[in-house]
Amino acid sequence: MKVKSLSLPLPIPPSFSGIPQSFLNQSPSNYFLTTITNSKFLRISFKRHQDLMAKHRSIETLFRKATEILLIDTLNRYYELMAFDIETRFRKFTTRSPHLLKIASQKDIASYLRMDPTNLSKLLGTVKI
Repeated sequence: MKVKSLSLPLPIPPSFSGIPQSFLNQSPSNYFLTTITNSKFLRISFKRHQDLMAKHRSIETLFRKATEILLIDTLNRYYELMAFDIETRFRKFTTRSPHLLKIASQKDIASYLRMDPTNLSKLLGTVKI
C-alpha cells in the first residue's frame, strides 16, 4: 500500500505540536511530523509527564486546558471539512492564516484543506484575498 502524504495541522509558531494520541495511549503513531520552518522539539517521557502532573496542580491544569483547546479545534476542523465547500474552506483559511500562503507549499495547503492542488491554484487565481 502506498502511503499518502497529508497535512493534518498547520500549527502557527509559537505553538505546541505533537502526536497526542500516541503519547497518551503509549502506542506507535500512524503518522509523523515534518516542519516547513526551522523548529525546535522538546520531549518528555510519559512517566515524567505523569509524575509532574501528580506533583504540580498547575501543570495538570495547563495540560487539561491544552487538551480542551485541542478537542475544540479538532471538532471545529471536522465541521469545516464536512459542512463547507472548497471555496468557503479556502476563504476561512486565508482569513485565519494568510501568512501560511507564503511559507507553506500549495500541495501542503491543498492537502490541509482537503482539495486537489489544481482547485487550490484556481482559487488562488480567482478569489480575492
